[in-house]
Amino acid sequence: MTDLPADHPSVRSVRAHLERFGPGLRLLAPTADGDAFETGTVVRVLLDGTVRHARAREATDGAPFFPGVYDTPDMARDPSSAADGATDRLATWADERGLTAGNPVLVDVLSVGERYGLRDPGESVTYRQRRERDDDLADIARTLDG
Repeated sequence: MTDLPADHPSVRSVRAHLERFGPGLRLLAPTADGDAFETGTVVRVLLDGTVRHARAREATDGAPFFPGVYDTPDMARDPSSAADGATDRLATWADERGLTAGNPVLVDVLSVGERYGLRDPGESVTYRQRRERDDDLADIARTLDG
């Protein structure tokens, strides 16, 4: 494993913003940055160094968004499936920083359709870069996921 700072040339940072979504928040990216996301796919999202999961979706205008960030891939697929309901870690993370609807958030694209990091603009973050996955195994996982 190696360390990868968020300002590394291989990391694409997308400036998204928080938006009210039902009782919670969602993270909405600009339509122009849609190529940085694979909608319908459950991805890993790093919040303060902890791996969580989100399912990228597409708004009616084509803008990609995360409707929430959860502890497990199953919760990200269907938050209502959890016995006591799934806790949206995006809302908790934003609340801890005093962020509300309308505030910007940087989405660091570590691997399109697989791994992202969230941070407050101006926050300095270093990610642990993992070994590259075997493409055949990734294809199998996507087939099972979809």
